[in-house]
Amino acid sequence: MRRTGCLLFALLCLPHAAGAQGFLTGPVRWTPVLSLRDVGYDTNVFDDPKVEEGDWTGTFGSQVSAVLDGARLYVTGDASLDAVYFHRFTSERAINRLANVRVALPLSRFDPFVMGNYARAQERQGYEVDLRARRGSWMGGGGVVMHLSDRGSIQVSASRERQDFDAGQTFQGLDLARQLNRTTETARLGFNYALTPLTMMAVNAAQVRTDYDRPGRDTEDLRADVMITFDPVAIIQGSAAFGYHDLKGDPPEVIPYRGFHANVNLSYVFREVTRVAGRYARDTSASIDAPYFEQSGYELEVTQELLGPLALVVRGARELLDYPGIPSRDFPAREDRVESYAGGITVQFTDTTRFVLSYEHARRLSSVPQNTYDRRRVISSFTLTLSR
Repeated sequence: MRRTGCLLFALLCLPHAAGAQGFLTGPVRWTPVLSLRDVGYDTNVFDDPKVEEGDWTGTFGSQVSAVLDGARLYVTGDASLDAVYFHRFTSERAINRLANVRVALPLSRFDPFVMGNYARAQERQGYEVDLRARRGSWMGGGGVVMHLSDRGSIQVSASRERQDFDAGQTFQGLDLARQLNRTTETARLGFNYALTPLTMMAVNAAQVRTDYDRPGRDTEDLRADVMITFDPVAIIQGSAAFGYHDLKGDPPEVIPYRGFHANVNLSYVFREVTRVAGRYARDTSASIDAPYFEQSGYELEVTQELLGPLALVVRGARELLDYPGIPSRDFPAREDRVESYAGGITVQFTDTTRFVLSYEHARRLSSVPQNTYDRRRVISSFTLTLSR
């Protein structure tokens, strides 16, 4: 704790300019960010339904994003390195790495591009596998943007993604590598149009093919959606996407999914002192013991400025995990529910320095006893964006 306090003090004393946008080195603008996240106490590290085991934990993160905006080349990318610490449970410590890059060649009417990312991590991926599992992934792809006018364009792209869990990891008696290692191929067609200077509309269609290493789990998904994106300086900020998709599995006994999906993240500021942010999401996800499950959830967060840089934050969220079941395999249908509540304070020292202290309570309710848990955390985070 003494070392953490000294590091926080040192970071606060670093010189920085409010509102600065990183560093400029030749044609490259790059912005480094340092953070101490989730520093505090977790009462149930393993989400165990019977025996709660707590521990002190924290994550030191470093990230850099860069942009090269040249006459014949436009490159964007970012890379991050996170060191995850647990005091008692040393097996949960990890070094997580992530890198993304996109290279485009701006031409008069056509902008061809290539993209890729790489990740190596040991962390929970979601609610399905409640385990800090070691895994690696990579993605590569490319496409072209065709400019129809100053306001409209068409984008065609294709990508291939691979995800591999390390061998020897099990969850509820199932081998993660055998169940979840997979390759995903995606072909996408999109139309983008600027409705206003602050509002962008995108219409997308995609075909997604997922091939699992284990036979009998492959899926094919046809998707279409419409997304509206609002500029950060608009009255309403964020994006909202709604669509429909048709998911089929190779085995004939798998129940297909036909329905709508959504991904909404919007916020609004009242009188410059109260920020209300809402989230709603609905989609299907890969499951460890079923072809898929449907996850839908919503979240509401309110930030109220109190005095100077001090603000109060409260948040509530609920997720519903709906498993359709497979009668021929004696796999019953079920629904799990995850609820979480949080409250705390934020201190925005400058445009580049922020501190957060919060209390969180989360619980999961399920007809499967080993899936239930109750967890509380008292955590803090500190973020510093370095600049000239």
